[in-house]
Formats: sequence, structure tokens, C-alpha cells
Amino acid sequence: MRSSFLFLLPLSFLLVFSGQAQPIYRPGAVITLQGDTLHGQIGETSTSKMTREVLFRPEGPAGSRIRYTPEEIRGFVIEQDRVYTAQPVHHAKGVTTRFLQEIVVGRVTLYETQLASLKSVYAIGNGDSVVALPNDRKFHGTLNTIFSDCAALRLNNLEAQKKYRYDLRTLTRLVTDYTACTSSQPVQIRRRHAPASVTGGIYAGANLYQIINFASTQSEAQGVYSQEVGGEAGLYGRVTLGHVGVQASLGYASLHGEKIYVNFWGDEYRYQVATQLIRLPLTVQYHLFPGHFTPFVAAGGHLQYLLHQEGSRTTANGTSTYLLDVSDLSYGTSFGIGLHVPLAPVALQIQLKRHRSRLLKYQANYGEENARINLYQLSLGVEF
Repeated sequence: MRSSFLFLLPLSFLLVFSGQAQPIYRPGAVITLQGDTLHGQIGETSTSKMTREVLFRPEGPAGSRIRYTPEEIRGFVIEQDRVYTAQPVHHAKGVTTRFLQEIVVGRVTLYETQLASLKSVYAIGNGDSVVALPNDRKFHGTLNTIFSDCAALRLNNLEAQKKYRYDLRTLTRLVTDYTACTSSQPVQIRRRHAPASVTGGIYAGANLYQIINFASTQSEAQGVYSQEVGGEAGLYGRVTLGHVGVQASLGYASLHGEKIYVNFWGDEYRYQVATQLIRLPLTVQYHLFPGHFTPFVAAGGHLQYLLHQEGSRTTANGTSTYLLDVSDLSYGTSFGIGLHVPLAPVALQIQLKRHRSRLLKYQANYGEENARINLYQLSLGVEF
């Protein structure tokens, strides 16, 4: 029984074969060097990668993809309100052309980018060039030069230097104050990230559970091995931001299968069991290839409340029915892989998880006990 999950290994290799996350394509446009706007889809990747190049799928036949560098286009727009422009950035080591994301647009523009390291670097453009703001002693001197025509923002004393820090909130306030000081034009604060998508509703599906190990501390049971199949239905909610999603659900499951108890003397007792339980899992999912077919890895925690478990055992004297467990509460962690397939108006989700649970348990025959359980779960669900 312990080896009956070996047939699932090919699924695990199928789902976890990527070393890098793939781009998420969103509606957008690129602006050519001639000023033309080409509509299509922009491949959103990591910030460090998007500062050097952008992937573009123009409107038309599916499959075509163009890779642009900052020297080849003026910039690009994602979902109408996230704007990237190709700009020469003046920094300590020279001048580097990068795609910079506009954060605040006023008399000057505040940008966010990444240069040599993976840390965000903020830059301010004054129309002629873009200056990267280093987080060192030169920081206040750079700002003094940029804001020289606004006396209220001159950072020439210790109090001012303590007030202004190298962070996004401070720089946003500086650009806003400088624009109000020197002009009457409005300030635009642009969105930095894609909005989170929120989904929820009803789900129903099938489960295969298999306990491969049970370590009891007080009862005479040395091990419990079981395999149960059944259905589950309930409510779910999921919040997705980029490659990361958080999913919670509350479901009722009814399972049928076989359970084997092994005592300290090695005697086996086999039961045909019927189980009803309530499950409350909370998982964090990382989507490897966001798109139509989305494989993911997941980790999280769970609560599980066993409402009722009844078993029947056949011997030479006939068939007897027993109340095996009641009012069990288990909690623990889980790790697994899965595949999410949207098929409007529904979606399919397949998951293979390993649960490590700790059981605070009332058992009809043995009283209270603490136990640890290793459990595999294979589920196929339909989301409405």
C-alpha cells in the first residue's frame, strides 16, 4: 500500500521542470523610435530583466514574439497605466541606458530601476537627463542640484538631511513638493504593480487520501495505514498577484476505503471505513508558467475536523460494525504541486500534496492521545 503512489511520480516531474518563471503577458503597447504606438501584449518578468529588455507580442497571429532593448524603442506601456521609458541614466560608473518605470510625474519625474544589483534604484529626470540617486553622502548633494530653484527644498543643513531619506515615500514627497513649489501642473502618481486578482466561489471534486505512517504515543496502535477515496465540496477564495497566489477553502468531504490497524504485537485489523470530515486548508501557491495551463508549487497549513468514521470488519463470525474515530482535530503543514486549468465558465485544479499532521484525538476505544501522521492527498477539483 505504501508504494501505490509511485504512479504519480511522472506528474511531479511534469509540473516541476522549470528553473525560471515565465513571463506573464498583459495588454500593452510599445512606442517606436518614430513615435508610433504598436498594440499587443507585454511579457512582464522580473524588474531586473525588464530594465534591460522587453518581450512584445503584437496583435495578429499567435506565437510571434519580439524582443526589444532600450536602444530600439522609446518605451512601453502595460495595461495603460504602468509606463516605462528608455532613458540614459547618469550614475557613479558612467551612463547606462535602461527602461525606467515612471513612479511620479511632475515638474521632474521619479523613476524606479535596477542597475548592477537586485536592489531598486530611484532616479530623477529633469527633462535633459536622468540622474540615479545613490544611497550615500552624494544623495543630498544630488537633490540640492535638482531642486536648486526651490529654496524651501534646499538640503543645506543637518535638520533637512535627517528629514529626507533615500526611500520611495520620501522621494515621492520631494517630487510632489518641488512641483508645487515651481509650477502649477498636476502631479501624477502611477501604479507600480499589476493589481491583484480576486476569485472565489464554489468547488466540488474528488480526493484520494493515503496515510502511509501513523505514530501513536499512548494507544496500543503501532501504526495505521489507510487508503480512502471520495468526494468533496465547499467554498474557496484566492488572491493572485503576479506569480504568487494565496488560496483558502472550507470543504466537507465524504470518503470510503480501507484502514489497517497494526498493534504492538504485529496483529493486523482491516476495516472497510466510511469517513466524514471538514477541511480548512490555507496555501501559498507559486505559479511557474502563468497562462492557460498553470502548474504551481504550494505550501501552507491546514485544520481538519473528523466528524465521524465508521468501520466494518468481516471475520469467521460474520460482519461487525465499529465506531472507529469521532471528533478528531488535526493540524499541520503541507507541501505539494498542482495544475490550474481555466475552462470558462469553470476551472480545473489538480493537486498532489503531502501533509504532516499532528493529531489531538479522541478515539472511541483508547481515550485521548497525541499522534503524528504522514498523509498523501491527490485531488481533482472543479471551481465554479
